[in-house]
Amino acid sequence: MIGHAGGVDAATGGVERRSGCRRSRCAGSAQIGWHDLPGCAPVAHIPIGDPDASVGAIDDAFHTLYAADGTGGTIAIINTATCNAGDTSGCSTRPPTIPLGMNHGAPVLNPTTQTLYTVVGNTGNQVAVLNAATCNAQTAGGCGQAPALVTVHSRVSSP
Repeated sequence: MIGHAGGVDAATGGVERRSGCRRSRCAGSAQIGWHDLPGCAPVAHIPIGDPDASVGAIDDAFHTLYAADGTGGTIAIINTATCNAGDTSGCSTRPPTIPLGMNHGAPVLNPTTQTLYTVVGNTGNQVAVLNAATCNAQTAGGCGQAPALVTVHSRVSSP
């Protein structure tokens, strides 16, 4: 469950945009999902392939939501200017994607450097680094380029 940003519709494998929802915690750390809150319902369905998609980074500067589609091996680039609670006109069109290969995590954005990061690979020891300034809902020219890969080595210290 993704709180107010959206969630995944397991039946159809798409991200849903929700209005007026907030994830809540109650006594005992039990979670209350959007379906438990009055007046909180999906307002649109965004067609991406993975029913377990991870909605990760939102780039307010370029009106972009980046959602990881692990099954398709891509990150979907969703235009939040035309797919939001007030305007769902762009939600039903399959969004453009960034090809990454299988087994990647939810994207994280550094808005200062316009850099998008996501863990990739079976072991999770590589990070894909993408230029979000050239690959977003407004500018897609850099979306087809292969991301830079950084290998992260764990350091083991001895007592």
